Amino acid sequence: MTNKFICVDSSFIVRLTTVEPSITIYGQLWQKWMTEEYLVIAPTLLCYEVTNVFHRMKKLVKF
Repeated sequence: MTNKFICVDSSFIVRLTTVEPSITIYGQLWQKWMTEEYLVIAPTLLCYEVTNVFHRMKKLVKF
């Protein structure tokens, strides 16, 4: 078991998933953490926070 932890928040997850991960610092950090076997943790409300961000983004961009 690893003793290295990283706690991510909704802003990190949104940036990681909305921009090509391989060209951003977020993707590079994620890859580094996976390679070094960090255990990624997040606040309990992360799913709700990310959903809210995407909902607000959709309201801003009218299709």
